[in-house]
Amino acid sequence: MDKYTDIDYKPAPIPSFEFERIKDLKRLDILDTEAEDRFDSLTSLIADIFNVPIALVSLVDTHRQWFKSACGLNVSQTPRDISFCGHAIFESEILVVENAVEDKRFSKNPLVIDKPFIRFYAGAVLRGPRKQPVGTCCIIDYKARSFSDKDRKHLLVFSHLIENELHKTFKILQLKNECISNAYFNSVTHLPSQKLFLDRLEHSIVNHSVNDHIVICVVNIRRFSNLINAWGKEWGDHVLVNVAKRLGSSLNRKFTVAHLDSDKFAILAIEDCSKNTCELLPEKIHSLFEYPLRINEKPLHLKLKIGVSQFPKNGRTAYELLENARICAKSVGVGGDTNTFSNNKSKELSRHFNIEQGLQKALKDSHLYLVYQPIVDIETEQLVGLETLIRWNDPAEGELSPVEFIPVAEETELIIPIGKWLLETVCEQLKQWSSIKNISSPILVTVNLSSVQLLDDSSLHFIKSISKDKEINKSSLQFEITESSIFSNFELAIANIEKMVEYGFKFLIDDFGTGYSSLSYLQRLPIYKIKLDRSFIQYIDKNRTDSVLARNIIALSHDLGLAVVAEGVESSSQLAILRDYGCDQVQGYLYSKPLKADIITDLFKKGCTNFKCIN
Repeated sequence: MDKYTDIDYKPAPIPSFEFERIKDLKRLDILDTEAEDRFDSLTSLIADIFNVPIALVSLVDTHRQWFKSACGLNVSQTPRDISFCGHAIFESEILVVENAVEDKRFSKNPLVIDKPFIRFYAGAVLRGPRKQPVGTCCIIDYKARSFSDKDRKHLLVFSHLIENELHKTFKILQLKNECISNAYFNSVTHLPSQKLFLDRLEHSIVNHSVNDHIVICVVNIRRFSNLINAWGKEWGDHVLVNVAKRLGSSLNRKFTVAHLDSDKFAILAIEDCSKNTCELLPEKIHSLFEYPLRINEKPLHLKLKIGVSQFPKNGRTAYELLENARICAKSVGVGGDTNTFSNNKSKELSRHFNIEQGLQKALKDSHLYLVYQPIVDIETEQLVGLETLIRWNDPAEGELSPVEFIPVAEETELIIPIGKWLLETVCEQLKQWSSIKNISSPILVTVNLSSVQLLDDSSLHFIKSISKDKEINKSSLQFEITESSIFSNFELAIANIEKMVEYGFKFLIDDFGTGYSSLSYLQRLPIYKIKLDRSFIQYIDKNRTDSVLARNIIALSHDLGLAVVAEGVESSSQLAILRDYGCDQVQGYLYSKPLKADIITDLFKKGCTNFKCIN
């Protein structure tokens, strides 16, 4: 501005909306770009139609006007303070100066009183994506001239064409940025994506020093799919955002926190070797979720599964390290919280994967089958029930132990389709047994429910519908649950058990004494029986402590109105002690191993349900 003080020229004022205007101009990301035919062809056509020497696409920057296209002018920019376009941006549509010499705003303008001796100017305003005036489509002549309404309309048409091209550029740029953002950042949590995480991990590996300790943690939210099923995806997104905030705000700012997909997050930590990051970081992450999140003013308790890998101990490449940590997280058991990768763990995970794949095939190809272990009244030795047990006869490996494959089924949630198959098979078998004439009272069959099934609405609904479809007497079907399955989500477990009890089913606690071992919580559970774990029975006739514990559990259970079943009874001396303690029912190899359905059917047809006659 000082440059033109001596000639008494006053540049256009800076508008009050300048900050937003410049911001809108920058959004176009077009300043100082190369010439383009789509704009040059338009300015050439404009100059020809209006018969003027100069036609411009002018963008008004902070201190300059820059020409995206210039027909008849050999410069790419001029100072803003002598530009006509600096005045035009105040107009709603168009600024026309028919004779600059007679217009007091421009009569002293250096471009008017000196070369190129501008006399005529018409500039139609160009607006950015947010409707701010960012420049003009303008024409210039060296002689004064009139400009009709028709001329104005034509120039506005051209300005709209140019504006559309500018907006098209912006939309393409926006789409490109969105694609880049989606590739490198999660759209829900805005944390780095797996791609960016791997890039940073690779960079850390390439540039690590001998003292660097690189640790990768993959964090899975337990049962996130059930949360989505119960409350919906929008609610689930709120959970993910809150998890991301808690991880990002609480961990070392030097760490990279990423959102891999769905319920999976990852943390990259680079620390000095003197710090035991491999153990301390998972502990820190778990501690962050000891307190509930608040989602829509509701408390939500989350449990995590964490897999850990280290460079170079557990892999040489970024992808290998991440996959090893991811597999470790996936294979964390129902009662566990953290897995750290090792050579032994690699073999274990390989076995885990093979079992998972085999289970899916076994369910499809009918390699799973059921057996039933008799439950006997301790006084009369009369058969009072059957516990359903699942078996797997693999064509390649033979019989696989349920101790090996059931945890895998629970971890991968294959237990849900397997559980439905099991229940349908049991109901069909119950229907057949109920038609046998020699059976005077309903047969009571026990089915084990895992924590996954107990907390899964679809599994509970299936139980109701299949028992109804098969016309099964509800008193013929009862369900065993473990202590650990209840405490994985106590309140929801209680609610679901109560719904099933109201419908007519009965529940008992399996393996009592191996989990939380508290009789106090039994008062809240709508159960009618507990099953004393075999670990108390095994040495009950040899170990005084086991004997005292068993006696007191039986007595206290009876005081609470609960019946007691002892499992794993294998000797007459064990049976005698349990009978003396008032135990109600027993099961174990002393009476019978688990039997196939056809053997049970033969016993029923013979009317042989008293184990005095069986043995």
